[in-house]
Amino acid sequence: MMTLPWLECEEKFLRENLGVLPMNELVRKLKRSETAIRLKIHRMRLTPRTVVHDNPLLSI
Repeated sequence: MMTLPWLECEEKFLRENLGVLPMNELVRKLKRSETAIRLKIHRMRLTPRTVVHDNPLLSI
């Protein structure tokens, strides 16, 4: 099985949506396997963004 190289737009999409969309949605949108996506996340050294619901600095 031949693997396709990742396009810049796919990497950008992954960067912007990691931690925003669930993995099954990333798989569907990128048309790549979960394993391929997980490996790419690791290779790009990405971490899911955490959403800050209550920012204490805003209450100052």
